[in-house]
Amino acid sequence: MTRAPAGARGGDRPGRDGLCAIVGDSSKKVIPCQKYPGNNTGREPGTNGSGPDGTYCKYASSDITYE
Repeated sequence: MTRAPAGARGGDRPGRDGLCAIVGDSSKKVIPCQKYPGNNTGREPGTNGSGPDGTYCKYASSDITYE
């Protein structure tokens, strides 16, 4: 399976270089640019939004295709 850029933490900044195809995920479980809040507990954080935001995840929803 090919994945879109993982998220908006750790300096990940997807650009507008081209389209991204997510292959083998017909149920659309892969979430491009899933965001997570930081914490200091060491536990897995919850989610804090997803998708293009114009700041960290710079792409249009139409740039992502599922195959």
